[in-house]
Amino acid sequence: VQLIGTTSSGCKDTAMQVVQIRNQPTADFTSTDVYCPSPQNVLFTNTSSAVDSIITWNWNFGNGLTGNTQHPSPVLYSDTGEYSIELNIQTVYGCTDTVFKVLNLHQTTAQYYADSVYCDAPQPVSFTNFSSSTDVITGYQWDFGDGSPTVFGGDTISHTYSAVNSYTVNVTATNTINVESASTS
Repeated sequence: VQLIGTTSSGCKDTAMQVVQIRNQPTADFTSTDVYCPSPQNVLFTNTSSAVDSIITWNWNFGNGLTGNTQHPSPVLYSDTGEYSIELNIQTVYGCTDTVFKVLNLHQTTAQYYADSVYCDAPQPVSFTNFSSSTDVITGYQWDFGDGSPTVFGGDTISHTYSAVNSYTVNVTATNTINVESASTS
């Protein structure tokens, strides 16, 4: 760029400055995508790109932790929920870009209740499911511990035990993102 100034008496002066237009960098990252159960270590992978060298990476992990390395160590998240993750990069020429992504930590907890003592056999036992999830639960798989086939069922289910014994019962709850949790009693 050149600027030429002329006074009313005809005096001239010229000022020149080189203006550089640099390519915009693109900040981006990926993260591991299995987040159950918490606490959970999540690995973030920097996938930023730039024509010019990137010299700074500033991370905000949304849980009170920050970092300034290209490839951060896994970050511990103690609770389920939604976290806003930010990565800001800068090139050697001062060009910057920032990306925000939401990290959802999902939790499914399988729980059920049944009376624990019954007399005589055969004996039907009713189970009430108290499973919970940060997502919609799509199904339950029941293993009644007596060698009978696994059963897919709902919130309440009944099973008849044919012999006197102690049985270990297991229910597995699956949510919409296929995160499973099992409870044994």
